[in-house]
Amino acid sequence: MNDIIQSLNNNDIEKFIHLLKILFKGITYPLIDDKENYYHSIFYLVIKLLGFDIETEVLTSDGRIDAVIKTDNHIYIVEFKLGTAREAIDQIKKKQYAMKYANEKKEIIQVGIGFDTDKKNIGDFIIENP
Repeated sequence: MNDIIQSLNNNDIEKFIHLLKILFKGITYPLIDDKENYYHSIFYLVIKLLGFDIETEVLTSDGRIDAVIKTDNHIYIVEFKLGTAREAIDQIKKKQYAMKYANEKKEIIQVGIGFDTDKKNIGDFIIENP
C-alpha cells in the first residue's frame, strides 16, 4: 500500500494505475458487478483508506466530476467510464472541470479511466494537463 501512496504523491500515475489493477485483479469474479458505480466505489475506498483527501460526485455548473483527489502538490480530476479512457478524458475537457480549481496553487492533472467489463479491471487510462 505504501507504493500506491508514494506513486500518487510523486505523480507517477502509470505506477498508480498498475498497482490499482493488481488490487482489482484480487477480487473474485462472483463479487464483481459490471457497473461503473461498483468500480467507482472501490476506487474511492482505496484512496480514502490510504489517507488521501478525495471527494466524489463533485458538482460544477455544468456537470459532476467523478472524483477529485488532492495531495500536497497536485489536484487529480478523475473521470470513470465503462468503456474507454478517451470518453472519460473527453468529458473532463468538454465540461472544463479543471476550471473549478484554476485558482488553487497546485498542479492540476486530468485522469480518464476506462473500465473493461470483460477483464473486470481497468482497461485503459489517459493522463493530461489542462
